[in-house]
Amino acid sequence: MKRLPLVNDLSIAVFDGVYEPSNDTWLLIKLLNPSLLRDSTIVDTCTGSGVLGIYAHLIGRPRRVILIDLSKDAVENAKYNVDSLKLYSAIVLQCNATECINSSSVDIVISNPPYLPYNGFPLDESVIGGASGYEVILSIISDALRVLRSGGLIYIVFSSLSNPEKVFSELLAKGFKVLKIEKESFFYEELIAVEAVKEN
Repeated sequence: MKRLPLVNDLSIAVFDGVYEPSNDTWLLIKLLNPSLLRDSTIVDTCTGSGVLGIYAHLIGRPRRVILIDLSKDAVENAKYNVDSLKLYSAIVLQCNATECINSSSVDIVISNPPYLPYNGFPLDESVIGGASGYEVILSIISDALRVLRSGGLIYIVFSSLSNPEKVFSELLAKGFKVLKIEKESFFYEELIAVEAVKEN
């Protein structure tokens, strides 16, 4: 287990075997506006250590934050951090994406999903987003469409290796309008973080 600073003097624990917050995490955090988070219901799916949902909770004073992951280890990690920080309006659930969330019941979906294409090496479910890399991303977008209220926001991050054109086309096809984009380039990929609104 290691600890990472988060905000002010607060930190989170990252358990062994759970995805460690990295450049993609911090890029997505840049898009989070405290005023838009206030009094909202937020779902952080593919939560891992819980970093994004916890950060949103700490800076935005939302009504409720729901942290979700399919991995038992990630759920235990997120629960540990929520309990340690005494975030009483945050809950942690183990389920697949947002299957355990009612339709049209949340204001914001945040996700740092697995987004890399499968390259034939041993499968790491925390980073592999399918054969082409975008399969999990498209599933998250569909899930967000179902659970978000009209005017709700999705924040999602992915890679230039995940076929960004396909991702942006899916957002448009599902009725989302892209509001903001943050990008960061590395020698092997470009990371892309998006804020989009559900228009209908």
